[in-house]
Amino acid sequence: MTGSDHERLLSSSGRSWRRAAIGALGVVMGGVFLWIALRHIDPGDLEHALREMQGKWLIAGVAVYLAAIDLRCLRWGILLRATGSVKWRAAEAR
Repeated sequence: MTGSDHERLLSSSGRSWRRAAIGALGVVMGGVFLWIALRHIDPGDLEHALREMQGKWLIAGVAVYLAAIDLRCLRWGILLRATGSVKWRAAEAR
């Protein structure tokens, strides 16, 4: 293994570790905020509300949410098309 191969391997593994750490931090933060939101809610009341919920409204809400994300992606694609080709690596660089 040459020096440049070794440096590339270290650089790649460093990025992978950083992405995993950021992902784990996001999951932990989501859990903390979920706990903050639900800490004063009686588990029995929550269970009752979830059992009484109509599934079709949940499915409709998720569908609308995903459609909104798709429209935002389409909008950004149109806006960025004017700048030429944007690579993912350049877009996520900090």
